[in-house]
Amino acid sequence: MAKKQSQKKRTGTLYRRWKGKDYSIDDPIAKDKGSIWLKYDLHGKTTRKSLKTSDLQEAEAERDRIMLPLQLADEIESSAQLELRTKQAQQKLNAVMQSQNPPTTIEDAWETYLGSHERPDSGERTLKDYATHWRKFCSWLSDAQPDILQLKDITNIVASQYASHLMKENLSANTFNKRINFLKLLCKTLAEPARMESNPFDKIKSKKLKTESKRELTQHELKTILESANGDLKLLLYIGTFTGLRLGDCATLKWGEVDMDKLLIRRIPNKTQSRNPKPVMIGIDGPLYALLNQTPLKKRKGSVLPHYAADYATDPSKLSNVVQRHYEKCDIQTHKDGTGIIKIPDPDNPKKLKKIDTGKRAVVEVGFHSLRHTFVSLHASLGTPQAVIMAIVGHGNPAMTQHYTHIGEDTARQAAGTLASGIQDAEFEEINPPVPKWVVEKLKTQTADNWQSIRDELISE
Repeated sequence: MAKKQSQKKRTGTLYRRWKGKDYSIDDPIAKDKGSIWLKYDLHGKTTRKSLKTSDLQEAEAERDRIMLPLQLADEIESSAQLELRTKQAQQKLNAVMQSQNPPTTIEDAWETYLGSHERPDSGERTLKDYATHWRKFCSWLSDAQPDILQLKDITNIVASQYASHLMKENLSANTFNKRINFLKLLCKTLAEPARMESNPFDKIKSKKLKTESKRELTQHELKTILESANGDLKLLLYIGTFTGLRLGDCATLKWGEVDMDKLLIRRIPNKTQSRNPKPVMIGIDGPLYALLNQTPLKKRKGSVLPHYAADYATDPSKLSNVVQRHYEKCDIQTHKDGTGIIKIPDPDNPKKLKKIDTGKRAVVEVGFHSLRHTFVSLHASLGTPQAVIMAIVGHGNPAMTQHYTHIGEDTARQAAGTLASGIQDAEFEEINPPVPKWVVEKLKTQTADNWQSIRDELISE
């Protein structure tokens, strides 16, 4: 009875009582006679109450006053029951969904991220870095929180604990931010398949960056490192010097990107984030051509520097260390004063230097990237237009890149031809580039009748 009453609005029943008998409120026998009573159900029992009036209008008002709290209580009870049924239905639905399509696990998170159409279109190098960040986080998680198997179980507390772990590792601000920002990105991308209610890494604040830009090399330093290098290292440094490409692009340069006939390199930089990337076009200068030309035609397949390409793919820092050691052998100070390991005169043997650890993280001021700065600086000093320089090196900001003019092959070759002359006193091997094949083919068709038209065509080219 109570359950039935809760499903409809409770109003109560008015009736008249006269001479010890009960009459309906509309009964003509008791009309305007006797007192009006109210009958209603309360907690499963019938309750009767005299309203102490015989006036119907007053009785209805008193009934409404009495019944309103009961009606509201019924509505609250009904809402609570509906809420409970909704919650139970949601729990059943979640159980079904979890059995049919379980939330993303820690083990499957990386592959799920790679296959997600929600993730940004990152380059190969960036994805390798992301994979490293994820692997390091999973390694920490398996030690610190081995019971966490699903991505949704990573809480704000767990994220905070990992951030504290990174702080204790004394990482640079840049490295700290990269790891945390990637985890934010991964959790944001996989929020739906992982059924995460919030991003646990959103509240981790980035560390303030202290930018330490690489300086350019002096002409004497550049001459020294180029002339003292041998083998693959020499070619790597020449590519960096005469193209302005980053270490990863130089180390992984492929022969298919090098056109020795047209004296051009076309390369899509690893750092490019565009969905429709366009290659930068760089002219091949004489000294670089001379070194590249030492590789026999039959071996000009795959990577220009296959050993370095393999090293860079597994551990980029390994190749950076090779370059740094070469700089140090050339007596070039690579670290900022007072950081890392420094060399001072040995008091026991003034002719030797003694290594001392400053206790501060080494801040690298000179590295392979310095060649890129030197490339830009030399071109600027030689009068190469800024638009040409930026088009060659590939500007990092897409909005700015659109501002610069697209350069043609002739402009790229002309820009390259001025660079070697700007490196004073360097002893570069002089090799004249071969006559392009298309010129040779035209000359083969030359006769006494058409020589003038072919000459004009070659001059116009």
